[in-house]
Amino acid sequence: MKKWKDKKFAARCNRPLILNGCEMLGMDIRDVAEIVIQGMQAHAEELQLAGAAAEA
Repeated sequence: MKKWKDKKFAARCNRPLILNGCEMLGMDIRDVAEIVIQGMQAHAEELQLAGAAAEA
């Protein structure tokens, strides 16, 4: 979340769309991000992120 406001970080992501989705869910962006990260960690190998988890 520290990098969220930096427009260079994930420059192609549509922040307004993400924030709108969070609003529709009635959830804070931090909570949604945590759920997404946990879901990605569970599938890190198939998402080809296996090395990234060890580095973080």
